Amino acid sequence: MNLHHMIVVGASLAVVALFASEQPPQIKRFAFVIGQNSGGRQKPRLRYAASDANSVWKLMKDLGGVGESENILVINPSRLELLDRMNEMKTLIERKRLPNTRTELFFYYSGHSDDEGLLLNDDRIAYPELKNRIKDMAADLSIIVLDSCASGTLTRIKGGHKAAPFLTDALSKLKGYVALTSSSGDEVAQESDRIKGSYFTHYLVSGLRGAADLSQDNRVTLNEAYQYAYNQTLARTEKTASGAQHPSYSIQLTGSGELVMTDLRRVSAKVVLDKNVMGRVFIRDKADTIVAEIDKITQKPMAIGLEAGAYSLILFKDQKIGKANITLAANRFAEISATDFAPVEAEVTAVRGGASVLELSEDSEVINIPAEFSILPGVSTNVISPDITANNFSFSLLYARPVRLSGVAFSVLGGTRVRGPMKGAQVSPFFNEAQSVTGAQIGGWNRSLGEVTGFQLGVTNISPKKVTGAQMGGVNRADEEVVGAQLGVSNLSFKKVTGFQFGIVNRTEDEIIGAQIGGINSTPKLDQGFQFGGFNRSDSPLVGAQLGGINVLPHPIIGGQIGALFNQSTEITGIQAGGINTVNQILGAQLAGLFNDAETVRGVQVAFLNHATNIDGVQIGVANDAGDISGVQVGLVNRGATEEGVTVGLVNLPKRGQFRVSYSLDDQSYNSFALKYGTRNTYSFIQYGSKAAEGRTHHNKSLGLGGDIPLGRFSLNLEALFSHLDKDTLANTGGITLFQARLLPRYRITDWLAVFAGATFNAKLTGSTYDFDYDEPKARPWFGYLGGVEYLI
Repeated sequence: MNLHHMIVVGASLAVVALFASEQPPQIKRFAFVIGQNSGGRQKPRLRYAASDANSVWKLMKDLGGVGESENILVINPSRLELLDRMNEMKTLIERKRLPNTRTELFFYYSGHSDDEGLLLNDDRIAYPELKNRIKDMAADLSIIVLDSCASGTLTRIKGGHKAAPFLTDALSKLKGYVALTSSSGDEVAQESDRIKGSYFTHYLVSGLRGAADLSQDNRVTLNEAYQYAYNQTLARTEKTASGAQHPSYSIQLTGSGELVMTDLRRVSAKVVLDKNVMGRVFIRDKADTIVAEIDKITQKPMAIGLEAGAYSLILFKDQKIGKANITLAANRFAEISATDFAPVEAEVTAVRGGASVLELSEDSEVINIPAEFSILPGVSTNVISPDITANNFSFSLLYARPVRLSGVAFSVLGGTRVRGPMKGAQVSPFFNEAQSVTGAQIGGWNRSLGEVTGFQLGVTNISPKKVTGAQMGGVNRADEEVVGAQLGVSNLSFKKVTGFQFGIVNRTEDEIIGAQIGGINSTPKLDQGFQFGGFNRSDSPLVGAQLGGINVLPHPIIGGQIGALFNQSTEITGIQAGGINTVNQILGAQLAGLFNDAETVRGVQVAFLNHATNIDGVQIGVANDAGDISGVQVGLVNRGATEEGVTVGLVNLPKRGQFRVSYSLDDQSYNSFALKYGTRNTYSFIQYGSKAAEGRTHHNKSLGLGGDIPLGRFSLNLEALFSHLDKDTLANTGGITLFQARLLPRYRITDWLAVFAGATFNAKLTGSTYDFDYDEPKARPWFGYLGGVEYLI
């Protein structure tokens, strides 16, 4: 930061009212903290926006004078949810406003943005709207912090817990707003896996915890925190691939006074670095996360406010590394002197899942020795310190550890460890480790602390970074993206897989574009590929296929599930084929030997048993059941159709439909009664008729299907039925079977009474000659007639 820059910020934020004649007001501070990892389908998903927001939320609660009930944290909100919570904060400020009390709003956002506004999934809040909504909350002073890309655009727009005493003894008459942004209007805001967060928020939080307290008064002003975050962010991003990141600010204040943000006198626990502790200090919690990073350059004590718990401190000074462990109790502080740091080797500072804190760079001072021969690390031809030695060839009996390798490292009985980047190959029977791998690691246990470009071949292969190539072994693990293949008994990727996993158990914690082939396959998202195995599970939408004994997909699928035993999905545009199928919605087909279950079907269900809540398609099976059907049911038993559906079966039990009782007389003098039941368009019926002739009773037993074409009060009924005719007894197995087709115009006299009459076509199908007219048999087809009356139930 240049001198002019510092003067502008200092003059705007640190004007002290030396002769204030009136009693300073009380302060009531509120915090509204947002973390949004998703900026929409066109933006890469952030890893640390939510955790950054949580760190800021805890900071404001512990050191920022914000009460528990005035501190709102919103994680991954939609636009509507965020606006609702902002209205909630507005109401909260109005309700808790008191006379002679100044209200302050601390507004923080970490996530995606562009030059127009904040990005929330596939939606946005424009900067003018954001400023208006913050202004509408009507706080006397608003402090806006945006940690997102192009957030500097904002600064160019015109336009129950008692508060800690420090909020009343310094701030006197300031009103308006202050906006701090992590980048200028045309820059990206950057995250770091090393610090597991964004650079700007990391250094802002570190500064507010005490690293920015250059005045040594145990209070951190906004001016001090901004200067610390600006300088540290710029210094750490100057050599990154995305380029330098310049935090910016906008100030519209009236009045005078210092804007104190945190007070280390009020924190429950803190560590005090002695005046003789000099250098860069990293403070890690028990989860190995960096909670503060201090660049201590003055010989004065420095207090860092923390939560109670266990911490480790790593000190870097003059290319030496020291480590100290402390446990902080509530309402206590621990003082650390330079003698408390024990010297350690560089290896112990490796970050879990990331690069070394030392971060060896390509331009570090390194002496190249082409070949090394060693028995033990201390018995080596590398006469110069191994910390600055690079080799092209390394041959060892037990263990070799060059700082860099560009060639081959070979161990006969032990292993190899390259503490910097490795380009070439590591070969050993037991273990290989490197900062990053470009080439191959071949051994029993292979581990890369950085990216792998090439392959790892061993019983166990581990990479905490991206793998471009292949991991081949018994157990393969990649904590970042895999572009290529994992082949082993067990394969695990914590990020996206573009390629395939082949093994007994395959699992990716992110999406896969390609294939999983194995006994058990699991992914939260299978995108454009397939799973083939005994058990397949995808937790997100699938574009492809699942092929296995058991397939589980609790989300939409565009493709197919084919399983010998069981398929489950939320939504399918394609096909399910298996013994048992269950789906929430299907646009396609379910084909099963035993059972289909679906919420909504717009396609076909084919199985022994079919069940669906809503059918706009076809059910074909022995038994079909639907809650609401406007399609077709074909089966022995059909249940649940509405008036709009079509049912074809022996027993139809519609949800809503028609029931009719009819009497008819035909050309063969049969007096018949029929029960007709079904939907408005189709129906089934059973019929019995009889007649007496020459002292004998003739019986006619029929089953039929019909369709109704409505024409107002007129309608046209088309019916087909099979009839069994016999003499004397109903149970007579003799007689003949007839097929009959009917065309019956029908007129509804009232809502409950109708008459019908029409033509019939009759043909004998089976049985002996039957004397219909009792004088000669009728073996050929003939046309007849039928008429009658119906009662509509």
